[in-house]
Amino acid sequence: MANTYAPSLLDKLLGDAAEGARGVLPRYSLERIKDSVARDAEHVLNSHASFSPEDLAAYPRASRSLLCLGLLDITPLSMSSDRDRQRISHSIRTALMQHDRRLRDVEVGVRNDPRGQGGLSFAIRAKLLLHPDTDTVVFDALLHPGSQRYEVTQADPRAALQGATPLTAA
Repeated sequence: MANTYAPSLLDKLLGDAAEGARGVLPRYSLERIKDSVARDAEHVLNSHASFSPEDLAAYPRASRSLLCLGLLDITPLSMSSDRDRQRISHSIRTALMQHDRRLRDVEVGVRNDPRGQGGLSFAIRAKLLLHPDTDTVVFDALLHPGSQRYEVTQADPRAALQGATPLTAA
């Protein structure tokens, strides 16, 4: 029998977990957990932080709170600038590591939009912590240029970060 895992608190609150009999703790397959993580990552990437962690440096707990949930404002950044692409990649990595405790060792690579729509695609690879297991998750995050919105989907782990410029220190 394949391992099953407890749903996240958000899944429980949203009612996604209410499939089992009343009073029975629902269990999710690994694929369903990964879909849940992709959905949560999409929410994080489509949020905009009220403050940067640097703004709240004197308040370490506040710098890890919802006040800093999301990404930096990318409106003034150029999608064709390698430096700006790296800033976005760094922001994605930091946001996911700070706000999803299920993810560790997050790597982000950037590449041109494989659909040819002029956006950017980010390859995200991380360790997913599942008690008592860990597994690798791989996501594609496509930044739509007109709306500045991210679409996050599971990706093939064998193709992870292929053709992507890996994140370097920003």
